[in-house]
Amino acid sequence: MKFVGRKKWWLYRNAWPFCCASRLEAIGLANSKAAAAGVPVITTYETGLFDWEKGSGILVHPQVEQLEAALEQVFYWSDGER
Repeated sequence: MKFVGRKKWWLYRNAWPFCCASRLEAIGLANSKAAAAGVPVITTYETGLFDWEKGSGILVHPQVEQLEAALEQVFYWSDGER
């Protein structure tokens, strides 16, 4: 199913976190779109977004344990922390 336009932005804005666990990506375009929608983003160092944690989200290595810990952290955030 392909999400475009308004539906895509609705999904971004209504997500609690956005998680894109990429092993190799030149530019984190999906991550940037989610951040523009005001959603906390969990992504990997492999996206090239090395300063991402300065305000847009959490960086992890693409390993189950690290992704799980980041998701658990974000799910405990209040609306204000998001």
